[in-house]
Formats: sequence, structure tokens, C-alpha cells
Amino acid sequence: MGNIEHILAKCITDIESGSSDIKTCLNRYPHHRQELEHLLKLAGSIHQPEIPIPSNQWKALTKAKIFEEIAREKPVPNFWQRFPPLRSVVMAAVALMLVTSGGTVYAAQSALPGETLYGIKTVWEQVRMGLTFGDESRFDYSLVLAEKRIDEIRNLGVALTDQVSPSSSRYQEHISMATDIMNQDETGVLRERFCLALQTHLSTLDSIIDSTVGHIRVELTTMSEFQFQQQAKGLVAFAEIDPVKATKLNLAAMDYQLLRAQMMAEQGHQEDSLNALNRYGELKRNGQGFGRGSGQETMEIDRLNAAATNAQLQCLSGMYAKASNENISLIEKAMIGAAGDYKQAVQSLNAAGYSGKIPDSPTIPSQIPAVLQQQIQTAASEEPSQGGADNDDQGDQGTGSGGTGGSSGGGNGR
Repeated sequence: MGNIEHILAKCITDIESGSSDIKTCLNRYPHHRQELEHLLKLAGSIHQPEIPIPSNQWKALTKAKIFEEIAREKPVPNFWQRFPPLRSVVMAAVALMLVTSGGTVYAAQSALPGETLYGIKTVWEQVRMGLTFGDESRFDYSLVLAEKRIDEIRNLGVALTDQVSPSSSRYQEHISMATDIMNQDETGVLRERFCLALQTHLSTLDSIIDSTVGHIRVELTTMSEFQFQQQAKGLVAFAEIDPVKATKLNLAAMDYQLLRAQMMAEQGHQEDSLNALNRYGELKRNGQGFGRGSGQETMEIDRLNAAATNAQLQCLSGMYAKASNENISLIEKAMIGAAGDYKQAVQSLNAAGYSGKIPDSPTIPSQIPAVLQQQIQTAASEEPSQGGADNDDQGDQGTGSGGTGGSSGGGNGR
């Protein structure tokens, strides 16, 4: 959002849609206020922009100046240094496009799929990506473009269902490029940034999905699953470098899925609630492998997981009464599994000489049936080696999805 061009395009889109005004936009970006105020006022004075037709004399003079500048430039290190002719070709093509298009590129920034200028918008994005150097810069620009695609889907609205596919497919291309760059990052900076961005993208798209129906909802749900899988892979990759930070992000992602499962259950969307519960289970299983074998890190990860258990149990119990029979089975296994994981974490902390205070058992919700309370209490008090295989069998038989039920057995069996 630090890019003034992206900020300007977003403000214009918001103002045109009626969701914002100039004053609100200026307050939202105080660091760009002076420049942004001038550009927004200028944009507001433009109505139905037309493609200008520059004179032949102006074209000739402008191209001559641009090529004169190209001729004076020193070769750029690395890529352009190895392929000097390519730089002139690319710059010439960009120069020609700018000379002949006038304000079209600017006007295209708020174009949506299906509109005349959308093709110009995406071509210009490809040109900018081609002229973006350095892995981090290309990574950041890929995430900026991915965010643009989500903004397009939101601005399209539910009526233009046939136009969602271009934004959805391009989003996956942008994230795939960011993933390739992220996997080469050995510092963890890009991996952390990727995980944070994907969580934001996921929550934004989920809010859009909640207002759609039919074909468009199915397509966006597929896109959401892609987002989630990329987020989960990013968290695993980040854990290879910083397992403690990755655990914090993983727990936050688990909390989000639990809260979404609860919200969907309350609204009667049992399938969406089940999907969120399964995602919670997948994140939980992934997190069980973070930081194993590194003493101090393992202790902190165990502490974080134990501290998160009470909130998870409360959230699961909150959706218990409104869940379908299929979801109730999954919720029960998730709660029993969380209790078993808590016990295992406490025992690991005690064995490692942890000096902090932590209860021997988690707080068991009072609003669930007494039988389930007893099962949770048993899981939280038994030795990790007892009952692990039984819980694995129950998890495999219970959900049919291998979701949280599998994580329940895994937690008790560690």
C-alpha cells in the first residue's frame, strides 16, 4: 500500500463506488496527503477520459528524447548487463506505449474484468513486473497484484459472475510467483510476510463468499481453498527458519478458522462450518511438527500451544449446540484432542524444567454434556502413551475427511 500509484487507484475506485470520499482517503494515507490531494482533485475533474491523439511532431520529439536518454544510460548489473540488447528493446516498447497511449494507462487502473481498458491494465502490470528487479521487490509486487485481484472481485459484485474467473486465475499466478520467491528466502522475512498477507487475503475473500450464492460461491470457495493451502505451506516453510514465530502465526490462523466455524454454525451454514473445522485440524497437525528437537524453542512452542488450548475449547463448545450431527462428532474429537495435546505440552514443559505456572489440566467448558466433559478430563489426565491408537482409529472412522479427528489422535499419541 506504500506505492502511490496503487493508493491512488484504490482511492479512485472507492470514491467512484461511493464507499469513500476525498477527505476519508486523505486521512487514511497521511504520509501521502499532499501529493494524493492534488492527484485526486485532478482525477475528479476528468470525466469519460478519451485517448489523446498526439501530433506526429510531438511523437517524434518525445521518442527522440527517450531514446537519447536510453543511449546515455549505463548498463544495469546482473540481468541487463548480461543481455544489453534486451534492455533497449524493452525500454523502446515501453516508451512507444507511453507515447501513444497518453492517459489510457492511468485510466485503466480501476478497470474491471470485462471492461475495455482491463487488457491495458494487465499488460501494464506485466511490463512493470518485467522492469522490477530483485527478488524482494518482485515478491512485494506479486502480493500487490494479488491484492488488486481480490479488490476486483469485491468491486465486481455478485451480479457479474462470468467476470470473476480472470481475477481468480491471475490471483493464483501472482501467489504462485510469490511462493517461488519465498521458498528461496533463507532469512524468513519473506516467508513471514507471505503468511501474514495470505491470512488477510483469506479473511477478505471469506467475507465476499458469505454474500454470494450459486456458481460464483463455488468458484470463490475453490479460490479460498487455494489460498488456505498456500497459507498452510507458507507456515510450514516459515517454521523451518523461525518455529516460534511460525507457531504464533499458526495459532492465529487456527483461531480464525475456529471463529469462522462458529459463525457459520450460528448462521446455519453447516458445510462451511465443517470446512473451517477441517482447516483448523490441518493447521493443528502441521503445527505439531514445528520446532521439534531444539530445546528452548520446543519449550516456548509447548507453552504457546498449552496457553491457546482454553480459548480453543471455549470456541468449540460455543458451536456445539448448533452443530449438525456430523459436525458434533468432529467437534467432540477436536475437543478431546486439544485436551490430550495440552497434557502432552504440560508434561514436556515439566520435563524440561519450565519455571512458569501452568495448570495441570485445561479449563473444561461447563455448557457441554457431562459425558463429553468426562472424556475431555480423561484425555487431559492420562499418560500420552495410553489411548493414542484408539483415538487414531476413532479419528479415521469419525469424520470421513481425516480432519481434526486425525489431529486428536496425533495429539494424544505424541
